[in-house]
Amino acid sequence: MGEKGTGKYVTCICEGPHDGLLLQRFKPFFDSYGLKIRIKVQIGIDSLVRKSSGLVREYHVQGPVLLFFDEADLKKGDLKKLEEAAWSFSPAMAVPVVRKIEAWLMADTEAFSEATGSRYSGPLPTDVIEDPKRFFLHYFRVAVRQRKRGFLARERDFFRSVIWRWELERARENNLSLESFCSRFTQKISQWRVH
Repeated sequence: MGEKGTGKYVTCICEGPHDGLLLQRFKPFFDSYGLKIRIKVQIGIDSLVRKSSGLVREYHVQGPVLLFFDEADLKKGDLKKLEEAAWSFSPAMAVPVVRKIEAWLMADTEAFSEATGSRYSGPLPTDVIEDPKRFFLHYFRVAVRQRKRGFLARERDFFRSVIWRWELERARENNLSLESFCSRFTQKISQWRVH
């Protein structure tokens, strides 16, 4: 990699603060393209969908704009609006997370196992988990009950304990939508440079 990007920044627009924390861990990936990461957190999927076009229009002149969203949160017509916002102003891309962001978080099985104190044994890829958020919280609640992680009490604590350990390269191996995003971005950044 190590190539320069189309602009100074990559602007990642996401649904909420947990998503923003995880996206911070993508910094080395974007650094490899010479892009500084900038994260714009919205107040849920409705806010993201409603503001997507204006945000892409505002930030695309400074580099790629990425709209991250959980597929499980979409209502009828939302996907079309997000894709149209991305298509309207290049360089931009709609980035679906299959079901929920917790699937991406659990995809770094090493970080997840260290955070919970219990070895993660699947299912893999984590995209196949029907309700990743419930699955994620169950693992932590069991860890707390078994006194493996008694210092953790809230969902936010669980999320952060994995994020501190999480690495994109390890996670890519265990989640198809995450790998797809990284591959698509690599392909797109080359195309965006052509124009």
